[in-house]
Amino acid sequence: MCSTYPDLPWLGMMDLVDGPHTGTLLVPGATLHYRVAGSGPPLLLIPGADGDADTLQGVQAGLAERYMVITHDRRGLSRSPRHDPTAPVSILAHGEDAARLLAALAGEPAVVFGTSLGGLIALEIAAHHADHARAVLAHEPPDPHLLPPDECALNIRRQLGMAEVYRREGVAAAMKQFAAMVRAQEAAWEPDAPRPGFSSARRANLEFFMANDFAAVLRHHVDVEALSASPVTVVPLAGRDSGDVWTYRAVHHLAAELGTEPIAMPGGHNGPVNQPRAFAAALGDILAGLGV
Repeated sequence: MCSTYPDLPWLGMMDLVDGPHTGTLLVPGATLHYRVAGSGPPLLLIPGADGDADTLQGVQAGLAERYMVITHDRRGLSRSPRHDPTAPVSILAHGEDAARLLAALAGEPAVVFGTSLGGLIALEIAAHHADHARAVLAHEPPDPHLLPPDECALNIRRQLGMAEVYRREGVAAAMKQFAAMVRAQEAAWEPDAPRPGFSSARRANLEFFMANDFAAVLRHHVDVEALSASPVTVVPLAGRDSGDVWTYRAVHHLAAELGTEPIAMPGGHNGPVNQPRAFAAALGDILAGLGV
């Protein structure tokens, strides 16, 4: 009977019990907090904006009976401190962090789901860390450069305007404008879905998002050429209720570049948070269709 665990220097303290457990992973420049639930083929969920390892717990719970579902706090959020608090962040760094997390935990190429900013990170894994993924599901990644030039320029101006609102009026005013831009406040909440609020922890994450990750998103361009050449299966996803939100149009342009069509998902841009049970069921159907 095993009474001790081997020395695993890349892991921090980890709750090794049945059911969901948490741990830490040391990566260059940061210490990542992660959460794992379930067993089976590995599945990494990456939320957007200020989302941390707890944000998609509803989706995680809906899939943990069939998959080992991993979530984490991006560097700078919640329980994942940067070693140098002044160091810049980038989508490239977030992609490297996620790839290191999969190398440490997955044991085999994983399916990676990312929504919004998390969708950009998921695509980064498919483009430049293909050894760690078998499929990537990208839900409305917010890259305006996927749009036609005039629409791209308009959206960049709007986002720069939101950054100016943040500078002048603070995070609450900026996030109100952000929610309007992507219709994040949807009517079809599931009864047990979390309601967005401004607890001190969430406010800190929102501040980090606006001060750091928001600029990282604006600087990032999806590498469509690398995605086209990647052996990873890329599945674009679009919210059924997103309507004319620009991220909905962007993911349709991405799908066209890759020679496919987006799969319609429950809710709008914030569907994974607002409708976690329906979203988890839809993801499960997609994964089954991929043979995972």
